[in-house]
Amino acid sequence: MLFRTALILLVLCCVLVFNELNKNNGDTPIKTIRSKQHNIDKNKNKLLKGKPSLCKLSRDMGPCRAAKHRFYYDSTINECKCFTYGGCRGNQNNFRSLHKCQKTCKV
Repeated sequence: MLFRTALILLVLCCVLVFNELNKNNGDTPIKTIRSKQHNIDKNKNKLLKGKPSLCKLSRDMGPCRAAKHRFYYDSTINECKCFTYGGCRGNQNNFRSLHKCQKTCKV
């Protein structure tokens, strides 16, 4: 009985989600999702435009284990965040202070 109820709720939920996605001018859910992803990518490109290339790099702790407190620019959320740097290698998206990260990447 419990399984049947859960299954019915799951099917109902899927139908509601499908109908909601399908409301967009008759587009299929896949087209709607792709369109929304395109808009996200376009907005991300606007945020990154004009920023130094080092701000586009991902966080890289490096292979060493020194555990230094540093900051990096997270381009997915347009913020500088703290991370633990190993002390060697890594990349240039590595700042000693939050202020330096924000100033460099124009947050």
